Amino acid sequence: MDLVDIVETIGNRLTQIDMAIARLAPSDPNAVELTALRRSLDQQQQLLVKKAFDDNTARFQEAAKDLKAANDNLADSIQKIDRIATAIDDVTRFLNTVTNLVATAGKVV
Repeated sequence: MDLVDIVETIGNRLTQIDMAIARLAPSDPNAVELTALRRSLDQQQQLLVKKAFDDNTARFQEAAKDLKAANDNLADSIQKIDRIATAIDDVTRFLNTVTNLVATAGKVV
């Protein structure tokens, strides 16, 4: 995965999170938690876009591999409103891997 692939992946998940939030009542605690996670994920995406780094390093590729695995898990759970607790856990894991990737990108420069 390169930077563009990662930004696109994160953007696709942000859209799916928005759709999941839209299926919940605004006062639902799950909606509130997903909204907070979505904001954090969006901020990490913006940080990643602003960084200049080499996405061909082994460290970056390992972080990208972790991101892909978290993305695959999230893709399965976010679509199912009856599995919202699992989706929240998966969004949290996805956010953590994105945060790690942003930190890794910062070290690569």
